[in-house]
Amino acid sequence: MASFIIRGLAIAQADRKITSAQLDEELGLKSGYIAKRSGVQHRFYLNAKTSQSEFAATAVKQALKQAHLRKSDLDLLISTSAVPEQAIPSTACFVAHHLGLPKGTPAFDINASCLGFLVSLFTAINLLETQAYKRIAVVASDLASRGLNWNDLHSAPIFGDGAAAIIIESATQAVNSEGKIANCLAYLFETYAEGRHFCEIKAGGTRINSTTEMTETDFQFAMDGKAVFKIAMQKLEKFIEKLLAQANLTYQDIDCVVLHQASHLGMEHAIHRMKFKPDTIVNIYSEHGNQVSASIPTTLFYADQQGKLAKGNKVLLLGTAAGFSIGGMILGL
Repeated sequence: MASFIIRGLAIAQADRKITSAQLDEELGLKSGYIAKRSGVQHRFYLNAKTSQSEFAATAVKQALKQAHLRKSDLDLLISTSAVPEQAIPSTACFVAHHLGLPKGTPAFDINASCLGFLVSLFTAINLLETQAYKRIAVVASDLASRGLNWNDLHSAPIFGDGAAAIIIESATQAVNSEGKIANCLAYLFETYAEGRHFCEIKAGGTRINSTTEMTETDFQFAMDGKAVFKIAMQKLEKFIEKLLAQANLTYQDIDCVVLHQASHLGMEHAIHRMKFKPDTIVNIYSEHGNQVSASIPTTLFYADQQGKLAKGNKVLLLGTAAGFSIGGMILGL
């Protein structure tokens, strides 16, 4: 059971609020069509002039401000996104530049699609345990709006842009530290590679690029929503039971459920069919949509704003991702 301190938790909100009514008008659709189909009332898109790394840096700056820390107080930066700013180098080094981190401060990326924040947080917690680092910033950012196929109205309207950051520090090395003490009670991550083509952007790597035959849609997000939902329903319940068993907990012991806000159907299933108490589930989907890797930390931020990260609470972070992967973590506060 690894202990750590949450010093700062913050988001950066994109500047363009896009309502479903606006999309109906722009796409020539009947009023109410996008809202009904997607379950999203509005989502936020970042303006074209601001880069992903600038957006991510804004989230880290907000987390530093909340924690009453300076950028020089960080000794590691981990950046995560499903789609990075560019193929090489890491998005993290661009974020470090915009933050103005001291020269030599280590920074690297982790990519686990929509579960990137979960994997990065677990990595950071364990790095603190080694005492190699004292204080780590983890930032998740994705600009989904820049890779959507608007001929696919099943998937395009559900996405929004987002960035969120958390700053954690070692519980053993901290002296008179501010923040919330947390214990990682359980962690589980599973991948079912039969779902590797269910959600994908084909181009941008070695498979499809300028040296191969390619089309415009190869650079756009594609999803088989029915296949994703089917495999999730087959695997999720058993996964949750294994995760709870690790911590010797039951569904009823969980005080707050922080879900990847994947889709309207997924959220409805979680609220009405999962065995958690309905009022424990934090639901921001209709106001933000699916923010990819930024979804879980943004939801965690709102859980904190709602007072659900209170001392003594058990908090479950849970989601699915392209791959097909499922990930979960239980925190004891």
